[in-house]
Amino acid sequence: MKAETLNTVTKVKQSTSSRHVNSSPVGQQGMLIIGKVVAISDAGNPVVSYNAPTEHHPVEALSTVMLDTADIGKDIALSFAQNRQNMPIVMGVIRSLLDDVLSADAPVDAKDEPESVDSFPDPVSPEVLVNGQKLELSAAEEVTLRCGKSSITLKKNGKIVIRGEHILSRAAGANRIKGGSIELN
Repeated sequence: MKAETLNTVTKVKQSTSSRHVNSSPVGQQGMLIIGKVVAISDAGNPVVSYNAPTEHHPVEALSTVMLDTADIGKDIALSFAQNRQNMPIVMGVIRSLLDDVLSADAPVDAKDEPESVDSFPDPVSPEVLVNGQKLELSAAEEVTLRCGKSSITLKKNGKIVIRGEHILSRAAGANRIKGGSIELN
């Protein structure tokens, strides 16, 4: 970590610890709040931001969980020792399925061009391919995304089925519908 950032962290810690703060951040008393790991200090402690002032001047925190440089940028659950805003404690890392998939040892495809529909890998086993910021799901027969009463299904034969109580389609530019035939109602 750069010495300049550590000096900023130290100055922020000194300036906030010199004030007597008896209350937690407004509306935060006894609650967990969401913050972000922005760095790991030379001492191995997480440096975090959790509100507008700490976005520009992050503060060093204590942690109940092991954190390292791989956790930089991740959302975290924060509490405050003795309900003091200048004493953040990382209670845990907020998990997401995307983070789990990206951190897995999934095969990476070096090609920039997408594969054609006919060149899927082994048709027997579904797989998840991760390439940079691209997430590609493939399956031999069908892929369905489902949430409550909504679903999107992609079928092997090229058919796509979108179902939901209400469906909204928006575009800043043209919103075009093309097909061999188009049926309304």
